[in-house]
Amino acid sequence: MQLNTESFILAVCNGMSLALDKDEMKLLKDQLYINLHDVVLVKNNYDLVETGEDNDVAKTKYFTASKKISGKSDNTIKQYVRTAWKLRDFVGKNFADISAMDIRFYLAKGQQDSGWKTSTIENTMCYLSVFFGFLQKEGYIKENPVARIETVKEEYRLKEPFTASEMEKIRGYAINDVRQIALVEFLYATGVRVSELCSLKWKDIGVFDHKIKIVGKGRKERIVYFSEKAAYHLGRYADQRMRAEGRTMNELLERPLFAQLKKDGKTEDYEAISTDGVRYILNQISRGSGVKDIHPHRFRRTFATDALSKGMKLEELKEILGHADCETTLVYARVKERNVEHSYRTHCE
Repeated sequence: MQLNTESFILAVCNGMSLALDKDEMKLLKDQLYINLHDVVLVKNNYDLVETGEDNDVAKTKYFTASKKISGKSDNTIKQYVRTAWKLRDFVGKNFADISAMDIRFYLAKGQQDSGWKTSTIENTMCYLSVFFGFLQKEGYIKENPVARIETVKEEYRLKEPFTASEMEKIRGYAINDVRQIALVEFLYATGVRVSELCSLKWKDIGVFDHKIKIVGKGRKERIVYFSEKAAYHLGRYADQRMRAEGRTMNELLERPLFAQLKKDGKTEDYEAISTDGVRYILNQISRGSGVKDIHPHRFRRTFATDALSKGMKLEELKEILGHADCETTLVYARVKERNVEHSYRTHCE
């Protein structure tokens, strides 16, 4: 079956629209027109890509638009879409043709060949369920194939916060780098999510009252506080940034709170550090300090645990962490054993 070149180019550009900016898209389209001039395209029977807007690319666009309207963050939406397309590419079928057996095979191969943990499988099923649930609700597919797969139950393991000794080792190593110590103290003092940290600008920081307005999951706003120690190291980091970037304090206010060390090739400016960039810094600190398993969320867990240990009410901690209910807060925070023992000795003996 011969394909219309215009329709083919449109399908390719639609498929790349989420990954390319306006200039890159124009360059891609121009190259396609040049290289496909006088070329006859023939569609094989096993070709998955349909022409026109009634295809999987269009379905993905509708899903993305719907989730944005409902308040889902861009990172969450990208995770849904990325997971769905990984499955599609693996099984070699359109979304409408993917069955529960295909998904079971995909999950089994992930566990066997890539060593997926139970948590990875559980998260993958969750993302796919949301995506295929949308397709079913909109009438694109008859049933959600994930609904026929039994839920994988992960054995609960108590996730440990940093000990006081580990925090001192982390600080002892990071203190030699102004940006590293500012990052460590800010994560520990606020308990913010890494995605929230990466979206902050200096103007969001209350220098005098030590308050921050955070826009978290579901575009919900909340107030978060930070300590004198964190403020001190942020001040040192701000001074370093102004010298390195040649900015005044007023100019710095419009810039990202934590930035890359090198200028971005497109904007020719110091853009916001990415979540992967934060994890890279923390991996460096882990290797240098000898403290294993340093990642952004562990600082959040440590902040929550220490706050409860020092007497903060669960309802107050819930608001700072941006949780919808206290049950979620309890999953992140663990009252330290010594506090439990102290309480027992005080009230039960």
